[in-house]
Amino acid sequence: MSEFSESYHLRTKNKEEGKDLLKRLGVRGVVFDESNNWITILPEGDLNSQKDNVAAYYSGMVLHYMFAEDHAWVVNLFSNGVLISAYVCAWDPELYIEKDKLDVQRFVDLLIDQGDREKLIQLFCLDTLDDIFSEMPAYKLADLLGIEHYQWLAGHDIPRHGEEIVRSNPGAELVG
Repeated sequence: MSEFSESYHLRTKNKEEGKDLLKRLGVRGVVFDESNNWITILPEGDLNSQKDNVAAYYSGMVLHYMFAEDHAWVVNLFSNGVLISAYVCAWDPELYIEKDKLDVQRFVDLLIDQGDREKLIQLFCLDTLDDIFSEMPAYKLADLLGIEHYQWLAGHDIPRHGEEIVRSNPGAELVG
């Protein structure tokens, strides 16, 4: 089974902001406890279906993370509803990298340890499938930014596995 993960990370310490956002979106979802100044939410819905809504309804910084193991990894960074940085790396059927909207400094500013600047920059420079598969840049980016909840999590899993997601992540709550 291949991993399909998609999550949204609000730059805040306030879990209530995540709950309120899901209510404003009018969808069920899971909200996780704060970790490293990030609140993770999983709004129910198909992959990539809530990206613009989450960004539009949240007045602050939102990181949209998507990793489809056999297909691509994508990261979008929004501030007050405006896309400020984006990166796409897809490999189905062939390698395609889109970084014309990438502003690496926006991600550097979010690092837990500013000493990891070069590590982060290198993640966006990988340009062969061998390097991408061996380095796992999507995972490394999340780790460098201090994002805890991102692996094997997606809103499309909530109808079948919402309760299981909550049980296996202490502090997580199903909202809606």
